[in-house]
Amino acid sequence: MPLLRISEPYFYSVVARNIRNIKRSLKGEPPETEEDRVVAYIARAYVNPELALSDVQKEVGISSRKISGLLQKKF
Repeated sequence: MPLLRISEPYFYSVVARNIRNIKRSLKGEPPETEEDRVVAYIARAYVNPELALSDVQKEVGISSRKISGLLQKKF
């Protein structure tokens, strides 16, 4: 049983948004929203086995409570 069940349309919308953010990043432009900034940082730092919420908070400048809320709402 999968750990996370998401609908196919939602999955594709997340992929499309991430592609847009990658394109923006390649042009030197910032991600669109706070949620996008959080997801972009996690995507870049995901290979770090010690990645913690506090690391994300320091990088994006958003409180850990707000980051948790954003992630719980979306995932």
